[in-house]
Amino acid sequence: MSTKAASTSSPRARRKLGVILIDPLPVVRAGMAMLIDDRPDMEVIADAGTADEALEIVSRVRRSRVVVLVGLGVAGEHDAFWLIRALREGFPTHAILGCGANADATTISRALFMGADGFVDKNIDAVEFLQSLRRGVDREMVLAGPASASVGRIADGIERRRDFDVRLT
Repeated sequence: MSTKAASTSSPRARRKLGVILIDPLPVVRAGMAMLIDDRPDMEVIADAGTADEALEIVSRVRRSRVVVLVGLGVAGEHDAFWLIRALREGFPTHAILGCGANADATTISRALFMGADGFVDKNIDAVEFLQSLRRGVDREMVLAGPASASVGRIADGIERRRDFDVRLT
């Protein structure tokens, strides 16, 4: 588990998109962090390998533009789906994207039903990956990757339900 201190010396630094990476594989987290930190408008503010570490980290984050990227490979009693639900309930203003490689439609749908704002496949182009993070923080439904076509109708239904719920409250 690691956390970076955010620079508060300029207003520009505060406007960056803060990304929290949750994945059980340290090399995967490091690779994604290098890609994200190379962008002038984004920065990785923390990373974790387990759901429990992730909740501890997210509870300390005090930013408004945050996307939490949850690797669907997080396993154990508190797996990725448990984490997505806990994050959605505890931190409703953060964007939450599930992330995995070659995930099937059932797995992606489960992540969406648990409260994820979308899914990003680890096999997509780096530019599309970064654009997906930007769209996610803007509260767009993100489905990036080969399985997105098979999940599209389910995602549309979830998006309509969220719009309806917002109008009711």
